Amino acid sequence: MKKRIISLLLALVLAVSLLPVSAVAEAPASLGAAQEVPADKQLSQLVFRNGMMATAAEFPLEPQFEPGRKAYTVVVPDTVNGLNGFAAWATLADGASGKITANYTPVGVSNAMKITLTSGKANGQPLGRLFAANDFVGNTLQINVGDVTAYEITVVRCATLKSLAVTDQNSNALELTPAFKSGTYDYSLHMDKDATLQITPAASVPQSAQVTVNGTKWENGDTSVKPEWNAQKTASVVVEVSGGAAQSTKYTLTLTQEPEVERIEIVTLPVKTAYNSGDMFDATGMTVKAYFTDSSEKIIGSDALTCSPTGPLTSVIKEIEVAYKGAKTTQKITVSCGLSGTGTSEDPYLLQSEEDFARLRREVSYGNSFKGSYFKITQDVIFSADWEPIGCLKDGVSSAENGINMLPFSGNIDGGGKILTFAAGSKPLFNYVREASVSSFKIYAPYMDGYALVDQYTVDYGEDGRYSDGTGGSYAPGAPDTINISRVTLLSGSIIKNGGFIGGFASGGNTVNMTDCVVEKGVKIGCNADGTSAEGSHVGSFAGMVSGTFKDCVSYAEVYGVNRVGGIIGYKGQSMGFFNVLDCAFYGKVVASGDYVGGIVGSGYSAPSAPNTMCVVIKNCKSGGTVTGKDYVGGILGNESAVQCWDNGIGEIFKNSFDGKLTASGDHVGGIIGNMTSLNKYTIVEGNYYSAQCSAVRGIGSVQYVDTNCASHETASGAIYFDTSKALPGITGVEFKNHNRTDDPLGKDAVKLCRSTNESLLPDDNSAGTPGNTPATGDTGVLVWVIALPVTALAAAFVLKRKEREA
Repeated sequence: MKKRIISLLLALVLAVSLLPVSAVAEAPASLGAAQEVPADKQLSQLVFRNGMMATAAEFPLEPQFEPGRKAYTVVVPDTVNGLNGFAAWATLADGASGKITANYTPVGVSNAMKITLTSGKANGQPLGRLFAANDFVGNTLQINVGDVTAYEITVVRCATLKSLAVTDQNSNALELTPAFKSGTYDYSLHMDKDATLQITPAASVPQSAQVTVNGTKWENGDTSVKPEWNAQKTASVVVEVSGGAAQSTKYTLTLTQEPEVERIEIVTLPVKTAYNSGDMFDATGMTVKAYFTDSSEKIIGSDALTCSPTGPLTSVIKEIEVAYKGAKTTQKITVSCGLSGTGTSEDPYLLQSEEDFARLRREVSYGNSFKGSYFKITQDVIFSADWEPIGCLKDGVSSAENGINMLPFSGNIDGGGKILTFAAGSKPLFNYVREASVSSFKIYAPYMDGYALVDQYTVDYGEDGRYSDGTGGSYAPGAPDTINISRVTLLSGSIIKNGGFIGGFASGGNTVNMTDCVVEKGVKIGCNADGTSAEGSHVGSFAGMVSGTFKDCVSYAEVYGVNRVGGIIGYKGQSMGFFNVLDCAFYGKVVASGDYVGGIVGSGYSAPSAPNTMCVVIKNCKSGGTVTGKDYVGGILGNESAVQCWDNGIGEIFKNSFDGKLTASGDHVGGIIGNMTSLNKYTIVEGNYYSAQCSAVRGIGSVQYVDTNCASHETASGAIYFDTSKALPGITGVEFKNHNRTDDPLGKDAVKLCRSTNESLLPDDNSAGTPGNTPATGDTGVLVWVIALPVTALAAAFVLKRKEREA
């Protein structure tokens, strides 16, 4: 049997050996694609790369190149340059011949292109415009050998990412390994086990691509991913990008948990530990040792550390906080502000030159308010024309934002009696202040383009900007006082454009306190450089529009303006807030072209929205100057607008005297008050005196409303009378009952409010009747008083004796 099988096999071999050679060669074609290309037209090499150099990245063929296989696919990223970013290498196989050409139709062109490929050439041949850069559209390419289409290449584009950023929930960057680069699709990173990843991919062709993160479509913005850790404490995140006809690409992030940091300690100090104000902390050279929960240790360089504060250093900063992955320690530093002294009350910082003040200004601009610090001026200082005031806003903002954006000065300056001289046209010492205190110096400014001391008096509710929160100042919990000014003198020859030392639109709680300050004769307030009126409103020797208390201040200045102009203060700044002028005197000249003008105060607060404004308090003040205005002009106060004063804002015009001269064209002109909108039990006008030579015919020029229960009150004044002990009158602003007086303030009791030095006018100063008429009710007796009234610069004492009168 075995011999028979062997005989059959031999017969078969003999039969095959007698077949033609061509029949034997063609047989394999029926078995597969390995011999689709004729042997004499085959290539031994066909390669495509990302550029002409042999070192450029290769685009692999799918399937792998075989000389006899005809059809292939090559995948090219969407970012590849379509001009010279795709090059071909070709080499003829042994026994093959023919010219090698690449044939295709370029993108955007109707005519076909044929490019010769030199067999075995070291550099590749670019196939320009085979496709476009940053596009998902591919193409078809034919490789001819001689007149035979030997190979067909389908070029497919793939969508890619041009960047992939990963941070944790605190925006700390997480490092990918390897660093992200084109053509790499697998990455690893270490992270805290409780962290949340923020994935920010950027597609290379963003207008057409779609990106998903773990299967969730990514929109503009970060995608948060909470890792799902397995038992091996690893997790993965897959970012896939696709678009149009392009092949999608997946990027895989393999996550590994880091052990937690228990603590850190500094093992190498930073190179620099001593700084000047304004420097930035430099961690160069600093290393820390991190101790992990798995008992491992690691030296951490400065680049991986977080140090704070990150802004300019100031002298109040004594140490830097150093942090690494939640663990913290501190590094001590020293910061010099460049001034002599330590800033205590016993060893104050010394201010001896303009440069010292500039150092102070720079440190304040870096965020050091110097609250609780003390300064002493030890030399007269002359400021140059380019002086910039102390205190500013934070970078990039234009509004104080209720104090949030302010970088104010909050220290204490003792001027030591020195003189601060400012160049003509310059700005004052300060811009923004908060809870500051200055005293005992003199200011000379041939022309100050602003206020004399503080140029930016604005709404300030503290660092948090909240009126209802905080320790606050003397008036409101969230409104810090602005400044205390004492024993500061404005020297003769100075011209101040705006209203005195300070002014502006601030909160009623931003209190300004001035004590024992002087404006000398020869000073002009509210004027241009040439001494003419600057035509501003809210002008006074010491303040323009302001809230606060002014005590024992004296002015001999010439004060110019339009409306709300006063010898001491121009205007009560807000409906609420303190406004007290106590024991002050004015012996200068007030010249206003408009209304609301007073020898001491131009006007109380006035606005339709505040008919119950807190009234002004003016007590024991003297005015011997000249007061000129259009209407609402008074020797002490021009106007008070409260329709009904309440017990939270009691007004007092008490024991003031006016011995100057009034000039006005209106009907609301008084020796003490030009106009008092209303009188009730909370408007205390009492014991005031004015000279009969002042030109006013009455102490209060006009009164609109009187709230009293006196049934026999006068009627000649034209005032509207009502009695809130019985009923409300239906007048806007009169909201509460029992605010009534009990006297006849414009009639028989008028002399208790304001009294003239002219005996013939007693007791009917306020036109309660014709001068010389007897009172409305019987009144006999003798009243003797002494008044110190300034006559020029002297005080004259006189005694007035009230004659007996019969009913």
